[in-house]
Amino acid sequence: HKEDSYQCQLDDNTSIPLIMSNSQRQTIKQMIEDGKVISNEYKYVDPEAVITPEGVRVPPGKAIGFEKGEGSQGSGRRRLAKKTGDTHYLVVRVIDVNNLVHPDSTAVMSDNMFGTSGDQVNLKTQISDCSAGQLN
Repeated sequence: HKEDSYQCQLDDNTSIPLIMSNSQRQTIKQMIEDGKVISNEYKYVDPEAVITPEGVRVPPGKAIGFEKGEGSQGSGRRRLAKKTGDTHYLVVRVIDVNNLVHPDSTAVMSDNMFGTSGDQVNLKTQISDCSAGQLN
């Protein structure tokens, strides 16, 4: 089982990990699942947090605090889609006029994208994980 991880996007648009305890990580996960925190709409706020080369160190045993951030317009930050549910993708393997083609077979491409032959880390699982299970 992989461990959930969370990133902070700094004002210069670089992302660094939040370094925290397992219980703090579970708290954030629950807040996201409950819709109390929405990616890119809320900011992690803690004057005692320390930014290190490894990431943002959340003070141990401290409650995780978020506040509603300013809107994305004009801030240079990305706006995330508010879509949930099923998404549909078409993967196309093209052979060009010079008979050049991607070296992977259609079966390998399908496995890489959808996990059809057991690939555990694929486009489908990553979209689901990155959306906290909101996109299938």
